[in-house]
Amino acid sequence: RVVLRVVINSDGELKDVAVQKSSGYEALDQAAKTAVRLACPLPLQHEINRPEIGITLPVVYRLSR
Repeated sequence: RVVLRVVINSDGELKDVAVQKSSGYEALDQAAKTAVRLACPLPLQHEINRPEIGITLPVVYRLSR
């Protein structure tokens, strides 16, 4: 599990993504950040009444053989 801190602007565009708590595996941490970057711009369901918003995003990996 990796926890990311994601900041998006009012248009859903990514302003910043950073690892808040590492999974302990650099490759998994980077993959989570890449997934967020590829998902942007994010479709917002509601208008946010500020220039940007910060989100804590947990990403859970389940590895199988």
